[in-house]
Amino acid sequence: MPERTVTATADTLELALQQLSALVPPGHVLISQRIVSDGKPQESSVVTDFERLRNALPRDSKIIERRVLSDAEERCIVVSARDEAQARVKVGSSRRPDEAIVGIGLVAKGKLGFLGIGRIANQYEVRLCRLAKFSVIYQARPHVSGTIASVVDAICGGKGGSWKVDYGLPEGVSLSCEHCHEALPHIVVGGSIHSGAYGGALCPMCGASIRLNVDNRNRHLWLSTAGGENGNHWTCIRCGDSWYENLYTDSCTSPHYEKCPSG
Repeated sequence: MPERTVTATADTLELALQQLSALVPPGHVLISQRIVSDGKPQESSVVTDFERLRNALPRDSKIIERRVLSDAEERCIVVSARDEAQARVKVGSSRRPDEAIVGIGLVAKGKLGFLGIGRIANQYEVRLCRLAKFSVIYQARPHVSGTIASVVDAICGGKGGSWKVDYGLPEGVSLSCEHCHEALPHIVVGGSIHSGAYGGALCPMCGASIRLNVDNRNRHLWLSTAGGENGNHWTCIRCGDSWYENLYTDSCTSPHYEKCPSG
C-alpha cells in the first residue's frame, strides 16, 4: 500500500495522538506526524471583516474573546473637481492607506464662466471611512495528522526515524533467534535501518540483534541466520521464501525475485 495520510481529532492532544497511532494497521508504521492544533487558545490575525474571519477559523473552533484594536472612524473632505471621477482622483493623496471612500456628493454646482473666465469647479464632499480593526482569541480542538507506510516501503524508501514496530513474519516461516533460540513469530524493526543496511532488526524475546538486509532497488528485506556448512539462511519477510547462500549478491537472489509475489 502506498503512503497515505491519516488524521485524528480529540478533546485532548494526548488522546488525539493515541487515536492517530491506533489508525496504523499491522505491518505499517507512522513515518511522520504533525500537530495541526494543540488545543491551546491562540490569537487570530488582525482583520476588518469579522464574518470572513469566523469562516476562516478551523472547524469546531470556539471564539473565547473578541478584541477591538481600533474603532471605525469617518471623516469628510471637500474637493473641487469637474466630476466625481476627478474628485476620487484628487482625494487619493489625502486618503490614508486604511481608509475607503464610502460616498461622494455634490454640495455646490460650479459655473462654466465665459470663455473660461470666471469658471468655478463643482464642489464634492467625499466621505472616508476607516474600518474597525479587531482580532479574536479562539480555541480549536486538538487535531493531528500523520503519514503511514508499510514497514518494507518505509525502510526501502529511506523513511527513517525513531519509530519501532513489530513486523509479523509470513505464515509458514519458521525462524528462531540465534541467541535465545526462541521461535520468532515476529521481529522488531526500527527506523534506524536504511537502504543498503545489514543488521538492525531485534528479537522480541531477548532483544538481540538480527541480521536484516535491505535491498532498496528491488524493495525487499531479508532475514539472515547462520546456516552452518550451507552458508547463511536467508528468508524473505514478504513471502516467506527461504534459501541458503554463502555470499549475498544480486545474481544469487535473482531466482527468488522471479517467484516472489511481492517482487
